[in-house]
Amino acid sequence: MDYFKKKLKKYVILMIGIYIGIAFLGAFLLMLYPDMLTVHYSPISTRVYSLSDLVAISEYLTNLIFVYLIHKDMRAINQKSILILIVTYLSSVTGIILYLVLLFANEYKPTKIKYGSNS
Repeated sequence: MDYFKKKLKKYVILMIGIYIGIAFLGAFLLMLYPDMLTVHYSPISTRVYSLSDLVAISEYLTNLIFVYLIHKDMRAINQKSILILIVTYLSSVTGIILYLVLLFANEYKPTKIKYGSNS
């Protein structure tokens, strides 16, 4: 159970740190380069992207980091699930929750289950 708590703490700290870092990095880049998200198609046609577009792209790139970390941790406990890795790439929070459920199921193995009063 101690291993589960250690992994839970690891992923919660990583998620909070990465999401705060992405938001600050996006705002910092826009302060340095205000025209960074402006695309000029022609002299009369331009497109301006928002900070949320930049954050969304950055989140998909950081989801690759989570996929790598979860894959490495899954190899350490001899579990393989491609589905969890795919879900982690699409939504890191959902993928991490699925991984932690898998980890908890591996760690918690009751010795005896009693059904009804027939013991």
